[in-house]
Amino acid sequence: MPPMITDALFALVHFLGIGALVAVLAMQTVLLRDAPTPAAIERLNKIDMGLGLAAVAILVAGAGRVVWGLKGADYYMGNPVFWVKIALFFAAGLASVPPTLAFIAWRKSLKANGGFRPKPEALARIRTFIKLEWLLLVLIPLAAVLMARGLP
Repeated sequence: MPPMITDALFALVHFLGIGALVAVLAMQTVLLRDAPTPAAIERLNKIDMGLGLAAVAILVAGAGRVVWGLKGADYYMGNPVFWVKIALFFAAGLASVPPTLAFIAWRKSLKANGGFRPKPEALARIRTFIKLEWLLLVLIPLAAVLMARGLP
């Protein structure tokens, strides 16, 4: 396959993963505006799997762009802004862990007690982590724009 096509395909998967990640995070945000119902707790668990799949797509496609992309690995590896992007992505991933663990725990609690509802303070904590994910994810395109314009 010609390198330009390979690069374009990795870029496409990378951007689709980013779009999916934003969509999934938006769904979580909406479902957590109010205390989640039992149906919303079930949805949150399924949606959270989508978050993980989107993150994997972004990582795999991003790694493909670094290794087989037109700019070459040296362009990325030697660019400190690239490493800022990576750090922001992994920080967002770490911020997604408490919500994931909460969604799993809520689902287990719901199975044990059909009337289960998360406590307001637990819900507030999870909303804070999701807001942090949004903040970190908004900073990634800023780093990408700076990197694309040659900021070392």
